[in-house]
Amino acid sequence: MKKISVYLALVLLLFRCSETDLIQPETTLLTTSTSTQSESLSLISANTLFVSTTGNDAGDGSAAKPWRTLRYAVTKVPASQGYTIQLSAGTFIETGLIEVPLGVNVIGAGIDQTILKAATSFYYYPASPAYAT
Repeated sequence: MKKISVYLALVLLLFRCSETDLIQPETTLLTTSTSTQSESLSLISANTLFVSTTGNDAGDGSAAKPWRTLRYAVTKVPASQGYTIQLSAGTFIETGLIEVPLGVNVIGAGIDQTILKAATSFYYYPASPAYAT
């Protein structure tokens, strides 16, 4: 038993890795044509709709004419078609339940920059168990 531990200690002492023995992952470059990149960028921008605190629900959801509320935006976006609703920075006061359609993404400006709040008319009052009008 002592003989095996001596051999093991000797092997560990003599065994050294050199820098050439290090394994590095292969890097592969993804190459795409510029027409493919521009098509994918237009597809992303075509499927992205915007909501801003300075917007108007009469707008069209574009970056130039964003909607005002998330509740209105989710009613205008079809389900399961890869749409994204992008919220600007700010505090959004929503007046009711927001049901985001299946397959629609909602993205904000950041956890401390985009804030969603319920309007006081939507608060729950336990004294009278119902939502206020």
